[in-house]
Amino acid sequence: MVTQINVANLAFWMLFRIISNPETLKLVRSEIEGRVKRENGMNMVKVDHQYLMRHCPVLKGCFFEALRLHSEPWSVRKLEKDIKVVEKSGELVLLKAGQYLTVPHTVYHLDPENFQDPYHFNAKRFISREENEKLNAQRGIMNPFGVGFSKCKGIAIAEAECVSFVACLLATLDLRLVDKTWRLPASQRTTGVTSPVIDCRVFGKLRNIQDTH
Repeated sequence: MVTQINVANLAFWMLFRIISNPETLKLVRSEIEGRVKRENGMNMVKVDHQYLMRHCPVLKGCFFEALRLHSEPWSVRKLEKDIKVVEKSGELVLLKAGQYLTVPHTVYHLDPENFQDPYHFNAKRFISREENEKLNAQRGIMNPFGVGFSKCKGIAIAEAECVSFVACLLATLDLRLVDKTWRLPASQRTTGVTSPVIDCRVFGKLRNIQDTH
């Protein structure tokens, strides 16, 4: 259930961020063109999700960027021995064995020392060029799924589900807001990906996509 809620919330943020930026929308649609097809003229679509995950760096980059900005993961650990931590101010803090340490990853994700202009959505932030000159999106130093033994076990499924769903909507529908202005809605905390506090009413118009035979 938690995974379903997180995927639904993340799909909303991905769609909102992509559609509200015409340049990003154009790039994503060019990547997914021909990979979402109508199934034999029926009201069903076929998605090449493996292609989306391997060959659509902007779409995948939007997935990571939406996670960075709209998820609030945290890790909790019980200390097995005393450790000393030095604050940025230089102050030395002693953490004793038996105490619990809570690490909110959001603080790291929104730190300008880690991510330039951290509150800005940048679809290309996680894209890099590999040795074979191929562009790819990797989450790198970001940890939206937790770490260690408590790391989310359904990462691959959630990623494929969310990316495929967003690709389907972008390929099959032209969406625009009823009030015509894309204003990022406020959000509320959940167990993972934040949830918008208001609904965003949209008009949807079917787009022509290729049929499979």
